[in-house]
Amino acid sequence: MLLRFLCCFISFLGLFLNVAAQSDYDKARSYLDQKNYSLAAPIYQKLIEQNSSNEEYYQDYLTVLKALKEYKEAEQLVVKQLKTKPQNPLLLLDLGHIYWENKKQKKAEEIYQQVLETINGDDVLTQKIANNFSLHQQTDWAIKCLEKSAQIINIPGVYNLALAKLYEQKGDFEKAISLVIQNNLNSPEFSGDESTEAMLLSLVGQDEEKQLKAQKAIVKLLQAAPENYYYSHLLSWIFSVQNKWEQAFVQVNALEKRAIEPGRFYMDLSQSALSKNAYSVALKACNALIQLGPQNPRYAMAREQQLVILFQQLENSTSADKHQTETLEKEFESYFTEYPQAYSKALLNEYARFEMEYAHNTQKAIALLEKALVTVHSNQFFRGTTKLQLGDYLLIEGKMWE
Repeated sequence: MLLRFLCCFISFLGLFLNVAAQSDYDKARSYLDQKNYSLAAPIYQKLIEQNSSNEEYYQDYLTVLKALKEYKEAEQLVVKQLKTKPQNPLLLLDLGHIYWENKKQKKAEEIYQQVLETINGDDVLTQKIANNFSLHQQTDWAIKCLEKSAQIINIPGVYNLALAKLYEQKGDFEKAISLVIQNNLNSPEFSGDESTEAMLLSLVGQDEEKQLKAQKAIVKLLQAAPENYYYSHLLSWIFSVQNKWEQAFVQVNALEKRAIEPGRFYMDLSQSALSKNAYSVALKACNALIQLGPQNPRYAMAREQQLVILFQQLENSTSADKHQTETLEKEFESYFTEYPQAYSKALLNEYARFEMEYAHNTQKAIALLEKALVTVHSNQFFRGTTKLQLGDYLLIEGKMWE
């Protein structure tokens, strides 16, 4: 009976102590969140004495001590942790950061060097150490960490994107750009993966100065390796980002002379230029693709793209003239004569709308839609859209559609 009572008492006491510790921690954490460090410190000291292995207590108490500039106590806290975990490089980093904040840079750098010597190629460890350095604004040491690990595992470019961000933080923008670009150099032919461009765009944004630096960095790489296909592609890309469309077209022309898939870069440029309402270059690139001839697999796509460009240009023009309208009408007629199967495509609806709204030929618009509806291979959605459009046009003419 006595033994059972003692067991129950001990269990109850343990539960009580845990609840009390949690209550103290919640109070200390609240003070920490409020940045009331002086009230948080004694509670954390008590908690860490009760449970020195608790990671949350340790990290919070260290934060409090550094905020209070109690560097001697902070150092003692870390040293005690190191006695139980001497192989933990992250604890060494904590010690180094204390020295750095306490203006003891030489001692801090000695510790940082010790940490760097623990790098062995293990990716998880490398990432933790590099992120810790970066979090404490030790960018140079974060770079050293990643570069050393990459050298050990001997995988070129493995940390290029992470290093690019660090070099950008450091202010070496050209180096950051070069690293992003080199990340894609394992492929001798542009792979179509837009991740590199997305990363570059995140670096340059809308900053004209950064865009110009990116252009210079790419030009420098291209000058060093003029045969590099991907550098040429990126140069045309950065020109488009800068809205230097004519220069982008010149670069694409050079690319097309070496292209494995002729016409691909013309189409890419045409679509990019059209999205920015750069109609002149969009049309120029499209026409260059068309000149490659019907044997090119992108020829039909280019013919359709040409109509889209001309129509969008007409719609956005503040001074559309008769010649512009007549030219587009001829192009529509030529395309649908060459590709009668296009009567089952959405472009037909645009053709009919052009005839109705710009050529003012309601009868022709109606005839086009009626012809589309007897096309065998049209899908249900297309037929539904076309019927609605035809109904509207017939209503304008005062007719009922059966």
